[in-house]
Amino acid sequence: MQQIKPKNGGPMKRLRPLWIFSFLLLFTILAFALTLAKASLEELTRESVIIAHGRVVGLEARWENPSHTAIETAVRFQVDEYLKGSGPAELEVVQMGGRIGDFGDVVPGTPHLVKGQELVLFLQSNRGKLEIHSIALGCFRVITKEDGSKYVMNDLRNINLVDPETGREIQPEDALTYLPLHTFLSQVRALVEKK
Repeated sequence: MQQIKPKNGGPMKRLRPLWIFSFLLLFTILAFALTLAKASLEELTRESVIIAHGRVVGLEARWENPSHTAIETAVRFQVDEYLKGSGPAELEVVQMGGRIGDFGDVVPGTPHLVKGQELVLFLQSNRGKLEIHSIALGCFRVITKEDGSKYVMNDLRNINLVDPETGREIQPEDALTYLPLHTFLSQVRALVEKK
């Protein structure tokens, strides 16, 4: 019986580019996603020094250090209401990443904030700067529907959430917060008072 040799190295050799492409695609997806342990609203409230409802009034990218090796973005946030803590009418919140001229730092999972955006922010102090709790978990966008009603929603794009107890990945739909604004604010106020 004569053995027939496959042309071009056989099916595995022909599939090699597909395998390489699949691996690179998976690596790219994982490389541009942030993995965080899910935090409950109670944990976010307890661990934040300031919780504020307001809107973004300005953004400015700047060098984080004198050697110009990292960029941060200073977010000017006009506070309508302090739910926890107190402070001035306008806060400076710092996010990792940003763009200065031809230079840019992209930090996966960092919320993309824009001027005029209404938010509820859970803030922590880090080296004297206010930052969003867990890079993104403490940022809740306020969405105004056509009928004028307002809802809050957390932005989980480019974030992989894991259960801190089991280490298992949490599906985005199971981690999504989507509540009427007044309900969300009432829950936060109750948690602050419970402290």
